[in-house]
Amino acid sequence: MSRILIVTGDAGESYEALYAVHRFREEDWHVTIAAPSVRRLHLVMHDFEPGWDTYVERPGYGLEADLSFNQVDVSNYDAILILGGRAPEYLRNDRRLLDIAAKMGLRHLPWHPGTRCRRPHERQAHYLL
Repeated sequence: MSRILIVTGDAGESYEALYAVHRFREEDWHVTIAAPSVRRLHLVMHDFEPGWDTYVERPGYGLEADLSFNQVDVSNYDAILILGGRAPEYLRNDRRLLDIAAKMGLRHLPWHPGTRCRRPHERQAHYLL
């Protein structure tokens, strides 16, 4: 069974997180959620309101983190998926996550920033690796 490390944090996009978790499980992947700390994460949903020029952010679903970044052993995973939402705004500065992504890259494993939102932040973090 293949193993994937899905990375998110508070203000991660609810639908992106839940869709990824369920789809990988449907394909028989072992899914592990990693975040800055082990606890129930507060995800968000983005929506559009009439009269607004941009989206609004609302509280979304919760998601349990299985591991903190300190507990991740990259040798246990076949791929990493870094999700979107607002979480990448602060996760891009977390040295522990940058180290995890760099180690995954050194193993020539798929490193896929799967975010639709905050693409410039995620690219900036990628160049720091």
